[in-house]
Amino acid sequence: MPNVGPMELLLLGLLAVVIFGPAKLPEIGRSIGRATREFKDSVSGTGIQEAIDGVGDVRNAISPTNLAKAAMPASVKEMASDVTEMKDTFTDPLGMKKADEDAKDEAGAAKPAAADATAPAPDSAVAP
Repeated sequence: MPNVGPMELLLLGLLAVVIFGPAKLPEIGRSIGRATREFKDSVSGTGIQEAIDGVGDVRNAISPTNLAKAAMPASVKEMASDVTEMKDTFTDPLGMKKADEDAKDEAGAAKPAAADATAPAPDSAVAP
């Protein structure tokens, strides 16, 4: 392959000016520069991480749980929420957890009052 020297480059430049005109040459140069930059970015991998993140987002969105929820009719969704409420009721049918917590809170506050009730009555209240 022959070497391209300064004389050949000058001839190509003169030919480009004659074919495209001096007004179009800067636009052609810009478009060639943009194309070169886009090609360089695609080869260097700047868009690869974005593509991997996009695939991860799609995987998360298309989980079996999300697909099942999306395909469920509204009546089934209501039934599922009813089942969840029933499940909570069956784990604590009488509301004992809440009652136990309330009793502990009241017992903690009522201990000083209970101690006063067990104290002996004053002597003046006792009949001879």
